[in-house]
Amino acid sequence: MGSVILIGRVAKYWLGACYKQFVLLCVLFLVGNSAIAQGVEEKLKVAYLANIASFVKWSDSPQNVGLCVSDSSRLCLSLRQLDKYVLGEDRMISLIVNPDSMARCHMAFSDDDSSAVFVQKILAASGRILSISDTPQALLKGHRVQFFVRNLRLRFAIDTQALERTDYKISSKLLRLSRQLD
Repeated sequence: MGSVILIGRVAKYWLGACYKQFVLLCVLFLVGNSAIAQGVEEKLKVAYLANIASFVKWSDSPQNVGLCVSDSSRLCLSLRQLDKYVLGEDRMISLIVNPDSMARCHMAFSDDDSSAVFVQKILAASGRILSISDTPQALLKGHRVQFFVRNLRLRFAIDTQALERTDYKISSKLLRLSRQLD
């Protein structure tokens, strides 16, 4: 009888230890997948920004499309790969980090990590700058394009009503790809 109790205690201890390891592995797996998903989402946003730039025409027809970003933005490092990215038609993206003036900016990206001063500069020049954000309610705050996730897919919405008062024109092809926010 004593050996059965001893085996029962060992089994209970062993199952408890295995359960704890199993839970720990599940947590690590979920955190790892979350980090991978975050990395994929960042790469998709960078690709979207490049493609959006290629479907926009500014009134001053710049050869270098200035993409401005705050150095505190989550995407700042990932966006560095877009510096000197060729858009075609003899145009390329020039990444501008923490601009003193928004004069060279044609597009600007901001997120929750961007400084408030940077976001205010973007919105003050919103008729000239295509402002893009992934923050909740970005369109209501004055941005022209908002990234959002729906059904595990990255989407974007465009404030089409505000486009009439801007110095740029967005291609009808890009407008057809945009989605409505709920």
